[in-house]
Amino acid sequence: MIKNFLSLKNKVAIVTGATGNLGRVVVKKLLEQGVRVVAAYRDEQRYKDLGDSVGEDKAALTGISADVTVEKSVQKMVEEVIQKHGRIDILLNLAGAYKGGADISNTAEGDWEFLMNINLKSAFLCSKAVLPSMMKANYGRIVSVAARPAVEKRGRAKSGPYAISKAGVVVLTETIAEEAKKFNITANCIMPSTIDTPEFSFGGFFQMGEASRDCFGPHFPGFR
Repeated sequence: MIKNFLSLKNKVAIVTGATGNLGRVVVKKLLEQGVRVVAAYRDEQRYKDLGDSVGEDKAALTGISADVTVEKSVQKMVEEVIQKHGRIDILLNLAGAYKGGADISNTAEGDWEFLMNINLKSAFLCSKAVLPSMMKANYGRIVSVAARPAVEKRGRAKSGPYAISKAGVVVLTETIAEEAKKFNITANCIMPSTIDTPEFSFGGFFQMGEASRDCFGPHFPGFR
């Protein structure tokens, strides 16, 4: 009974940031669980690579090109998913980016807007778009990605815009959880810590060698 209760088989999930480092892993795991996955993407080739990597599960994978920072694009994506599958059970807000290195007094407006748009606005727009369908079905699961700097008791120098955008994701999640709980909709954040990605290795942090990885690994789950 418990196994059936927890089953994800035939659930319909939208995954933003599906072709990213975290997104690819999540998409594959969902497909393995029998989920019908809709992958939101911007780069056609990266989506093709994702499709090629999932093997026999590719039949349950659908891709939609969408800019999740633009409301009309998000709404169009959601409408297409409902038209194809009839419902949306799960939303995974995985689209995001990191950019640090400057203190607030030297942060460019463009960098601020970029991080707020991709980390926070995208989660807001996608959640807003799927909620009416979930409320009508009296069921929904929304999962977003925050980060440790969002919940620290002090600010983090030279990562302000990133931390602030992720703190916004935490409050957005808490707000949705409170507003939508009467419709059997849950909203949760995950904080996967540091992940070894090409984007994050620009400063050499992940190029320290195995000895350093063994030392720091226990403190950074992304190493493992």
